[in-house]
Amino acid sequence: MSDTEIVPMETSEAINAIFKERMRQKTLHFEDLQADEFDMGNTRNDWVSYINAYAGRATICHRNYADGHDFREMMIKVGALAAAAIEAEEKGWC
Repeated sequence: MSDTEIVPMETSEAINAIFKERMRQKTLHFEDLQADEFDMGNTRNDWVSYINAYAGRATICHRNYADGHDFREMMIKVGALAAAAIEAEEKGWC
């Protein structure tokens, strides 16, 4: 797919959910630490660890349903974290 191609309709809902989650992450504050400052402090290993943690939660959905989490929610977080990791790498933070 080239950069100018339109995302298929069935994909756009997932992409929008990932974008919304990433925007939510960017508005978080971590005890006087802005989200960008938090992102700056992560290594590549940290990003992979965060992504693996949420991907792992997605694999044990039966327990997560009881905790109020589901596969889709965890995978949206994985996508948003992957985007954050890519943004951090582009900015030279990791």
